[in-house]
Amino acid sequence: MARTGDENSTSVPGVLGLGGYSYPRYRLSEDKVISGDHIRLREISLSYDLSEVLPESFIRGASLSFTARNLGLLWRANNDDIDPDFLPYTTGNQIRPTPTAMYSIGLNVNF
Repeated sequence: MARTGDENSTSVPGVLGLGGYSYPRYRLSEDKVISGDHIRLREISLSYDLSEVLPESFIRGASLSFTARNLGLLWRANNDDIDPDFLPYTTGNQIRPTPTAMYSIGLNVNF
């Protein structure tokens, strides 16, 4: 039941003329937009210099490294469990999954 003052707290997209339907106007209105603010952990890299633990030999230096990528979201402004960089449906029925976390280990040796 509508009461006086409801128009102050209810958002209804306006009509510009007599053409069109109500649902497309609502579907494309700014009421359907959510915040895309987020903080993402894209990459962490650690390395360790092995030069001091190597015995005197033909190896002049070495380092060991570990890298992790695409570790996920730390915080997002929306409460809809939506990743702003990887929307579940981009066009039609195509699904765009979130990227898989990747881990790598590297060894760098100088002769």
